[in-house]
This record gives sequence, structure tokens and C-alpha cells, in this order.
Amino acid sequence: MLSVDSDSSLPEDELESRDLHTSKVLSLLNEHRLQNTKLCDIQLRINNELIPVHRSVLAACSPYFLAMFNGDMKESKQSIVDLKDVNLKIIELIITYAYTGELEINTDNAESILEHATLLQFCEVRKICCQFLKKQLDPVNCVGIRRFAALHHCKSFLNVVDDFMRHHFIDVVSSEEYTSLPFEVLKSLISSDELNIDCEERVYIGIIKWVKYNVNEREQYLYDLLSETRLPLLSINFILKYLDHEELIKNCLKCRDLLDESKNYYIQNQLYGSGVRSVRTLPRHSVSGTLVAVGGKEAGETITNKCESYNLYDNEWTSIAPLNRQRQQLGVCEVDGHVFAIGGSDGLHRLDSVEIYSQEKNIWEIGTPLQTCRSGVGVGMLGDIIYALGGYDGRYCLNSVERFDKGTETWEYITPITITRSFPGVVSLYGRLYVIGGNDGTTFLGSCESYDPMTGKWSYLTPMNSPRAGVGCAVLDGILYVAGGFDGNKRLDQVEMYEPRMNAWETITSMNSYRDGVCMASFGGYLYAIGGIDGPSYLSSVEYYDPNTNEWTDTTPMETSRAASGIAVVTNSIVVEM
Repeated sequence: MLSVDSDSSLPEDELESRDLHTSKVLSLLNEHRLQNTKLCDIQLRINNELIPVHRSVLAACSPYFLAMFNGDMKESKQSIVDLKDVNLKIIELIITYAYTGELEINTDNAESILEHATLLQFCEVRKICCQFLKKQLDPVNCVGIRRFAALHHCKSFLNVVDDFMRHHFIDVVSSEEYTSLPFEVLKSLISSDELNIDCEERVYIGIIKWVKYNVNEREQYLYDLLSETRLPLLSINFILKYLDHEELIKNCLKCRDLLDESKNYYIQNQLYGSGVRSVRTLPRHSVSGTLVAVGGKEAGETITNKCESYNLYDNEWTSIAPLNRQRQQLGVCEVDGHVFAIGGSDGLHRLDSVEIYSQEKNIWEIGTPLQTCRSGVGVGMLGDIIYALGGYDGRYCLNSVERFDKGTETWEYITPITITRSFPGVVSLYGRLYVIGGNDGTTFLGSCESYDPMTGKWSYLTPMNSPRAGVGCAVLDGILYVAGGFDGNKRLDQVEMYEPRMNAWETITSMNSYRDGVCMASFGGYLYAIGGIDGPSYLSSVEYYDPNTNEWTDTTPMETSRAASGIAVVTNSIVVEM
């Protein structure tokens, strides 16, 4: 006798033959049922109507009937079994499915079929009903469908509905049924990083609407719900206009503490560039913004004009409009939702040209050129003023600095940095511009300096532990981080952090990969290290650092491998009213 362990081991023609056999047998059994032949060994009685069936068919489809017919229950010996409190037409549909695998389901009967399938334990019918209801989900009916699914313990389908509500949260809040959500469900929804919103204010609006629908019963839940809201990320104007004047918050001491926390976070950001890190200060994936990777050199030593973007909610990189010309060793920054690609090299020339990307239009337009051609340029921001410094003009390593005023759309020279630097890291922190490492034309630098726009002067800082150029540089939670680069002998995976108030560098956990020419950005509450070259290979890989765990974790790679590229974070400013 041939023994087969799994269907996958059968040849296709044997599988087809077996399926035909199965279909034929069930079809004949169904004919016996419809003709009520002697081979039907039991009848189901519903409201004095009799439905002839086979015990073995029902037992094969339902644990309920298997237990009834194969145990010691009295029904196992009866020729007629009464089913009470059920709908005859719905039972006939389910019985037909048992024999044919076909279910006549529509919007009028889907919930009733699911109810009966749950009662009689027809698991496959339940699955079909849930799949059907999944296709019917919309923001208007999803709360009601969830309530029905919960009543019938459809756990897997509940997860589907909850995912739908997270994805369409703004529209769900606007629906009539939203206020009937149970507290536990609403709390679970708004606690998720995957909640799809355009700004955190939407969550607060949803909470207040839900509580005020039945204040006497729901006021007790306000603190628990606000605790799951990222209140520190609300705009200060929204906080002062609405939260400050909300009587429900005024009447709750713990809610007032949350309000104070949000105000303190704003003040600390204004004074120090960063507030105290907590769960409520980490943006949800949908409002973290977009990472835009620009140009660079890719595999095959090709200088590219390719660009791509990434957001945490979709967790994927997507190609966007390419630059008008190939660029590597460029500087990149974001101003008012626009990405600036500044200077660099196209392989033949050092560039002074500037391109500006509009995410809304998905095009790169020509901007005001620099006064000096600069590859390996360092670019940073103070407020909405762009600074381009150092680099290499094709003959000399530079120490000159230009700044761009978007109001006048002009670049002007300011006080030069103390020494020449190409490929430095540049960031802003506490109202100063920091320039880290680089190469002066002969030596890899560990020295660092900062610029005070109030005095127009540069000051030296404590040097890094490891001299290097081609670093990634970013600020997270008021701490300056430098990663990767090249020290003249090897590509580096080393990471150092700098606390300005201590004026000291500390080495922390190294990246998972060696990365020279790496880009780094503060994004979604973490540090992202993007691309670079590890020696033999140009990298498309991406990893992020969590300061709470002091660990780097690999994440979704770019479509294009690239080093000496540029990166910017684009955020959208949304204004909403209650």
C-alpha cells in the first residue's frame, strides 16, 4: 500500500485525480440528500421541517456534530435530531456548504451565517464569513462589525478589524459608531505605534469626543487614555488653546501632570534642543516623517542621481524623482519641507550648484548656487538658515563658510572655520553649529569646533577619541553622535557620543557594519545609519540605534547601494482644530 505523508509530494496529475474523486463522492452524497434516499441516516428537525443528512458528513465538518454522533449523547441513537433557536434557511445554506463547498453569502445573511456557524462549530464556514466581512469593512461599519465578531469570539478576525481601525483611525473617529467603542479597545488602538494619523492632535480629539459622549461613566478613563497619547508632541498652540481650557483635565490632578509634562518638554526643546525622552515623546510611525536619501556613489563606482524615500509606517524604500545631475560627496538638509542638495562632485567637476526637492510635486528644481565649488562639503542648519562649510574645490581643501538666507535667496561668506576640513560631520545643537572631524588635505582629524551665531566665532571642543572623515553625524535627545568614517587605514564601525555640557566624548556600541561615507539621521526617536562603504562593497543596508538598549538593529535596506550620499528628514506640519 502506498503511504503519502503530504499533498505536496504527489504529482500534479495525481492531485487533480484525487480532487475529482473527492468532488464526485460529495456530489453523489448531495444527490442522496436531495432525493432523501435510504442512505441518509438522520434528519435534522427545525420548526417541524425535516432536513435529511448523513451523520458522517456533518461530523466531518463540525466538532459539534462529531461529539453528538460519536459519543454517548442520546442524539447518537436518534433518527431525528431537533435543532432549536436556529434559522431554517441559514442551516440549509450551511448544510449545502458541507456537501458542495459552496456558500451563498451576502451582506444580508453574512452575520446570521456566522452566528449559526459559531453555534454549530462549522469552522470553515466561520472563516468564509470573516473573509466576506473583511471585504465589507469601512470606517462607518467597522465598529459594529467588531462588536458582532467579539460576541462570537472570532479572535483572528478581531485582529483584522483592529488593524483596519488603526489604519483608518481619523475616519473611524468621525463615524457615528465610534463612541460605542469599549474603553479597552480604544486604549489598545491609541497605544499603538502603528496608529495611522497625520498628527498627534487627532488622538486627543478622538479621546475627548469619546469621553464626552457619556461623561458620567467615562470621565474615570480620561487619564488612562491621555497616558497613551503623545501629548508632548502636540503643538504648543494646540495645548494652550484646548488642553489648558479643558475642564475635564482641570478636574483631574493626574491629567494636569500629563499636561505639565507636555509643556515642560516644549520648554526644554526651546532651551536645550531636546526634552526628556519617554514613551510619550516617541512619534508614531505615521507621523515620523520621511527619510530622503540623495545621490552618492553606488556599486560599480557609478555616481548616481537616484533618490529614494522611506517612512516607518510602510517600512519600505520607494524611488522618487532623480536629481537633475549625478552627485556624490554632497551636502543635504531640509528647510520647510523641501530638501536641498548642495555642491558635491559629478565625477568630472566639483560643483557649486544647488537643487531643491519638493515632496508634494516630486521634482527637483534649480536653486541659488554656492559662491564656491565644494565636494566633501559639510552642511548644517541653525533655524532655517543653511550653512555650507569646508570641502574641496578641486585644488584646495577649504575652510570657508557660506550661509544661505531663504528670504533673500543668497549665499554669503561668514567667519571661516579654524582649519580646513573636507568630509566633516555637521549638526546643530543648543543653538550652535558643530563641525566634527574630516580631513585637512593631509591628515584625518579628530578635532571639533562649534559656531556661535550670536558672536560669529568658532571655538574648539574636546577632540574625538578616533580621528576620522566621512562620518555620519546626528543629534538625538540632546546628545551628539558620530558614527563610522575612515581614519586613513581602515573603514570604521565605531560610534562616539558627545555631551556638550560635559564637553566629553564617550565610545558606545559599534554599528553592525563598517561604514565610510555613511549618512546618519535622527528619525522616529532613533538614530539611523544609512549606506556607506565597508571596504569592498557599497552598502544599501540600514541600521538604527536605540539609546535605551544601546543596540544597533538592522532594518529595511535601500533599493540602491550608496556612499558619500546625503540624507534628510522631511516632516509635514499639520494644523487641526477641535
